[in-house]
Amino acid sequence: MSDKNKRPKAGPMGWLFAIDWAMVAFVFSLCGIAFAYGVATMKLKIFPYHVIENAKAAVASLSGIEDEDVMISLNKMDEKAKPVPIVKTLDPTAGSELLLVTRGPNQDAKNCPQFGCLAQIINRRGDILHSWPLPLDGLFSDVKGFTGNTQVHNFYPVGLQLMLDGSLIATFHGRNMYPYTVGIARISRDGKIMWKHIDHAHHWFVTGADGRTFAPVQIDTKMEYFGDSDVDVRCKTPVYDEGIRVYRADGTVEKTLLVIKALSEGGYHGLLYGLRDDCDPIHINSVDLVTPEIAAKLPGVDAGDLLVSLREPSTIAIMDKDDGHVKMLETGRTAAQHSAHFLPDGTVVAFDNRGGSKKTGGSRIARINLMTGEAQTVFPGANAQAIAPFYSTDGGHIMVSPDGKRIMISSKDESRDIEIDAATGKPLWTMTHISDVGPFLDGDGKDVKPVAAWFKSYGTYYVTAEQARGLKLGGAGRSAH
Repeated sequence: MSDKNKRPKAGPMGWLFAIDWAMVAFVFSLCGIAFAYGVATMKLKIFPYHVIENAKAAVASLSGIEDEDVMISLNKMDEKAKPVPIVKTLDPTAGSELLLVTRGPNQDAKNCPQFGCLAQIINRRGDILHSWPLPLDGLFSDVKGFTGNTQVHNFYPVGLQLMLDGSLIATFHGRNMYPYTVGIARISRDGKIMWKHIDHAHHWFVTGADGRTFAPVQIDTKMEYFGDSDVDVRCKTPVYDEGIRVYRADGTVEKTLLVIKALSEGGYHGLLYGLRDDCDPIHINSVDLVTPEIAAKLPGVDAGDLLVSLREPSTIAIMDKDDGHVKMLETGRTAAQHSAHFLPDGTVVAFDNRGGSKKTGGSRIARINLMTGEAQTVFPGANAQAIAPFYSTDGGHIMVSPDGKRIMISSKDESRDIEIDAATGKPLWTMTHISDVGPFLDGDGKDVKPVAAWFKSYGTYYVTAEQARGLKLGGAGRSAH
């Protein structure tokens, strides 16, 4: 045997002679190429960049998936509790108007046995005077353009407007689907669909005296920068841009005013830079109309302009009714607020989700002076200790009474409404949203055991006498004030 064919002698370093160094070099070369391609993938956004980003987005979405064995909009259930709303009058100055209450899937099988009720008219004792069935099959059985579970039981109403003919305009959201914003529809007194748009309208809107509706709308947009600013978008998936969509009385679309465009052109680039979530940078959640009386109190503001609540930048603004440019803006005085509305003196009240004291629950009703920037807590105060704590980590709706003296608060996470005195914050009346869901739990409908369920409170509205007449409820909508 020649020397070159002899095996190396064993020894402390003998393993070095047993390694195939050519293979090692080849493997390291492959690793280097893979690393370089990985860097290029992220920097140059070449394949499989979008596959990776979509996978990341899917993982993030999965973290928010709800258990569909649990009823939608449910806070809790208790088989031992009485399955009826808990209504309490706390002060004789509480209102006497009828109320329009937002319901949803699985709520009130007696009056709406198929899917539950869309909404109901009640008196101050909680008695149901009228119900609108929830036509989920007609609205969403053929829905397209969403990913996730789009079965009809995953859609629910959020915002409402009672029209003078007894019909309702309603916005809808969806759980376990993307996008979660769904659309808007008008539904007759007996539950027939008059018109609908699956256009991602959402949250709380306003309808003017001329029948035009102004609703938040979500628009998925790929963008690298916010508007014409140098503020780059960190979000790698389509961004939830937002707008205000204007619908005519017949349901046709008149126009859409874009919020990011308005903020950028108004020079509010710092708001866009400081966002907590730039995938959902605006999250507009309510629109209110400037009346002639309010316009007279706010220089530079005109009747018909739009008051909007922008959750992510914690901002309340007034936008021009024609082109959407920002006329007034107050930021940082609330934290992730919802549902901003005018009081008669031109100040604004809002459901301030995270801006309240932790000692009283963390949420508050804030009153903001758009002229001075001053903000104060209307509720809860020392006179509300009996019904504390007060909280809703997100959502939450308020409505100012027609006379401007009271505020109806709907606390989503607490399943309750609270009417307060607008000046003092004193609690006047409360209702806890509890419904019997036994019929929806029992498949055969025989020997149904009552089960009390606490549902999220998405909004309770004052009913005017004129609206009550449209429902043929006579003059029962009169006010005590």
